[in-house]
Amino acid sequence: MQKLNTIIFLLLIVIVAGCKSTQQTREKETLTTTDNSKTSLDWDGVYVGTLPCADCPGIATEMELNKDQTFSLRETYMERDVAPRVSEGTFSWNKQGSTITLNSNGKEIASYLVGENTLIRLGMKGKRITGALADHYNLEKKQIKITGTRWKLTELRGQKVNHSSAFIVFSTENNRVYGNSGCNNFSGSFELKKGNQIGLSQLASTRMACPDMDSEQAFLSAMGMVDNYSISGGTLLMNKARMAPLARFEADFSEK
Repeated sequence: MQKLNTIIFLLLIVIVAGCKSTQQTREKETLTTTDNSKTSLDWDGVYVGTLPCADCPGIATEMELNKDQTFSLRETYMERDVAPRVSEGTFSWNKQGSTITLNSNGKEIASYLVGENTLIRLGMKGKRITGALADHYNLEKKQIKITGTRWKLTELRGQKVNHSSAFIVFSTENNRVYGNSGCNNFSGSFELKKGNQIGLSQLASTRMACPDMDSEQAFLSAMGMVDNYSISGGTLLMNKARMAPLARFEADFSEK
């Protein structure tokens, strides 16, 4: 009888250990698959706000987060700076996918909690800042529209464009579109329709002789074919029907 009880006791230990192991495995799987800011939010884009400053009225801040985990930060100390202080680098996520840490020139310069269309500046050791000014440490995501933004060409018909001066601007004033095709300036008109439909017309360009006229003509030809667009973060895709994007642009905030 004692031997039987011992066997039953050992079996119970094995069963309990197995259940615990299964539970731990499930918890681990849940931890790695649960949605978080990194996986479920459209976090890339431009964030703006005025952060508190110890010896000035505030720090006008503009930060762009890119999907390749690079960033560009522009900070202007109000009533002190003539030009913004620019920092660039990469950022990393914490294990929970909720917080990013900015790294520039090999140094960690700041951490932010990532929320829905919001970045919250964190204090020492990644802790939330408390007190009367706590709500002033937020940066809000800038909702970028196709109009009023300078869009820099980065890709044309699937081919990357490097060091190009080509850009396009859609102005609400008289529905005018203008820009540069790489060397020559161009202008025309556009019409926005429902469902992100768009049409460009009456495009005219200056006729200065340029080293790469083929690329310029390809760009203007593509713009004449566009009938719809999409914007994600700071990226504008110009398309024809459901074909592959004719051109890819990035929002350029370096020139206002």
